[in-house]
Formats: sequence, structure tokens, C-alpha cells
Amino acid sequence: MATKGYKSRDTRSRQAKYEILSLFNKESAKKFIQAIRNKSEKRANIYESSVLKFLLFLKKDITELKKEDLDSFVIYEKKSGKSISNINRDLSAIRELIRYCINNDIIEDTPLKNYKNLKAEKEEHELILSGTPLSYKQLAQVTKILDNPESITTMECAIVWHLIYDMNIKNQVLVECCSERYVPSENKFITSYGEVILDEKHGKIMNDLLRRKEKDFGFSKYISDKLIRELGLMVGFHDLTFRDIVATKSEFSIKCPQCKQVYENNGENWVLVHQRIICKQCGENEKKKCNVIITSLVSKESELEPIVHPLMYDNFDSARSKVEFSINDLMKLQDFQKKIGSLGERYVLDKEIEKLKEKGIYPEYIGDSNVSAGFDILSYDESGNEIYIEVKSSVHVGSEFYLSAKEYRVAKEKGDRYYIYRVENVMGRNSKDLILTIYKDPLNNPNLKFEPHDWKVTANSSGMVER
Repeated sequence: MATKGYKSRDTRSRQAKYEILSLFNKESAKKFIQAIRNKSEKRANIYESSVLKFLLFLKKDITELKKEDLDSFVIYEKKSGKSISNINRDLSAIRELIRYCINNDIIEDTPLKNYKNLKAEKEEHELILSGTPLSYKQLAQVTKILDNPESITTMECAIVWHLIYDMNIKNQVLVECCSERYVPSENKFITSYGEVILDEKHGKIMNDLLRRKEKDFGFSKYISDKLIRELGLMVGFHDLTFRDIVATKSEFSIKCPQCKQVYENNGENWVLVHQRIICKQCGENEKKKCNVIITSLVSKESELEPIVHPLMYDNFDSARSKVEFSINDLMKLQDFQKKIGSLGERYVLDKEIEKLKEKGIYPEYIGDSNVSAGFDILSYDESGNEIYIEVKSSVHVGSEFYLSAKEYRVAKEKGDRYYIYRVENVMGRNSKDLILTIYKDPLNNPNLKFEPHDWKVTANSSGMVER
């Protein structure tokens, strides 16, 4: 049964509000509030007000609740003039309600059943929250994207990442980090848990945000979750959460054997003293006490050049200038065909890099590292989803091309995430002369016709052997 919309400044009693709700929402809310009241009367009263507000706003049972409904509620609250603190409080209560219903099987099935920020496992009466860490490559991409943020979104992501990853701020503290509690002159938030002081770099970013947004804002559970998910999409990690960031910090951190503090395994955080690796702060303390020599782990000599596939060093036009066709090449036709293939792959890489540069994501050429993968380039679509690109290049225009058995199987497996990039006239004078045609989901593409080619022959062991 649908419920009536929530009206601003609702003066009805709580009992009257309960009577308006559907039977399912009413019983679920009462069970939840009673569970909270068994622990804290004050907290139950606060949560009850928020839960009733949301359920009166919602026009369906909570079994049908989607993330879009939470988005709509937040927008409505903002338009109603609610403060960041009030919105944070309401969202906290809603989150606890949904989590309670899921964990107690009040809700058997809901679109939010597998929403990672609501899932939890109980072990020995403690809430165990585990996340999936980013890969080293994804962590490096995040660092690059947030190093010098320019858009409002990346600036907000930089602050949230700094608070969680660098400062180990907990969720309950993060939700209190808002413009209303921020002191610009001192680069700090004043929360009920104490002061949260940003470093100089992130203090500048926060102050720039205040000037550019020109309105109150904060990093509530809802807002921070949304920013974290967007940051994850930028590096190809779908549904990134607070716990995933914590897991990433744990994955790439080391405990100092002297002070027992945990720091990221970045060379800038560690020094060498008497052949022992300790954190930089402990190293400075040792130097003051004993006048020992400390050696930084970061130096020009220790820096490693990134390993990049040769195709990534230049672009198509540069690579084209190095390829010439002569009579001698006819004697080495296979080598020449490889050059043609590499030119086509270089051209496609240029296109994909240009397409994705605003998102801070980069395609990956895997043709050499995994020749049996069934595709040449791992890239991403506009939504940040992985796509698999097989490049087919030719000197001529309009000629047929061939798929290997492995490429055919991978195309069938990946479906609409598999693409053939057909590059023709690859020996044109420059990239403007080339013709690129893109075929999505080639096995189901009406513009492509497939014909069986070649035969696989297996010899019977009982066959006659001639000598």
C-alpha cells in the first residue's frame, strides 16, 4: 500500500504517523525502534523521528527500496532547507533501519540486499566489516587523479580520500566533517569526537571548495559513499566503498617495528638506520638522540622507470614514419604483417586514450603480455565498464578479416563488451588517412557475416607410420 507524501513541518503525533504507513512498513519500523529502545531511549526517539519522516516520504514498501529513493529523499530534504547535520542524522537512521531489516530477515528480498554498505557479518557479537583492496595500479591511478584536482567532484573526492586513507578517520567522524563545522583559517573540522586537522595541501583544496560551492556542504554517509563510488569508476573499480579504501590502506601499509605505527609502504615514509628500516619520524628521533646517520629510501638512483609497452612511447604518426614497405619486405612478409598489426593497435590506443583522458582512466595493451587472451586492448566505456577490443588491421580498404578460434570464443563469452576495431588503409601517410569501423558484440552484429574457415585435424595414434 502506498503512503502519503511527507509534508514539511508535520505536526501530527507519532501514533498518527504510524497509522498512515502501510502495515508492513509500520510493523518493521516498530520492531526496529523497539530494538534501539532496548539499548538507548534517547537514540530511539531520535531515530523514530527520522524513520517516520522517511517512510512517510516513501511511496512504497521498503522491500522495493532502491538507491534512487535515497537520492530523491536527500534532494527533497535539501530543497526543504534542512541542514547538513539533520540530513546526516536522517540518513544514519535510515541506514540502520535497512540493515536491521536485512540482518533479521524482516526483508527477505530487496534491491538493496547486496548493497555492500548495508551488509555485515556478526562474529562473537562484533560487527566484522571487510573490504576488497584496490590493485597497486588502481591505487597509483587514484593518487594521480587526486594529486592536483580541478573539478568540484575530484576536489571533494580528494578530501574524502585524505580523511579515510591518509588520516584513518572513521565513518562516524566523517559524517560530521561538513562546512558548518569547518574553520578555514586553521584548516580543521571541529567534531564531537575532537578536531580533524587537514594538512596544508588538503586545507587549500577545502578552502577552494568553500569558495566555489558558495553553500553549506558536507561528507555525510550518503555523500561520501557517492563520491567514493565515482572515484572507483574513474579507476575501473565498481562499487568502491569506505571499507574497500580501509582494506587498500591495510594492503599497502607496514607497521614500524619501533613505534608500532602503521604507514603506507611508500619510500617517502621510511628511512634506513643501522641497516634497519624504520618510519621517518622514528628516524628523526634517533638522529636527535644519538646523532646517527639516516638514509632516505627515496633517491634519484633508486627511482625506477615505469615499464611501458613500446606502443605507449609515441603515437600512430610517429610509429608510421618508421614503417616502410619495400621489395625486401615481401621476403619477410610475416614481419611486415606484424608491423601492420602494431600500427593498427597503436592507432586504436590513441583513440582510446583520447576518449578516456578526462576520466583519468587509461587503456591497457595486452597483446604482448598475454597473446592467448583473445583480444588486444583492455579499455573502458563511458560508464567506466571494461570492454575488450580486438584490432584487425589491413593495408587495403574493404578486404575481409579473420578471427581465431580463441578470439571467437572470447567474443561469444564477453558479448556486448567485446568489440572489433577494424582499421583500414593502415599505410596511409598519417592518422587522418585511416578508416576506423567499430563493431560491438560482433557475433550478434547484423553488419558482419561469419563463415567457417580452416579445419582442425587430429591424428589417430593407430595410423601407419612411413619411414
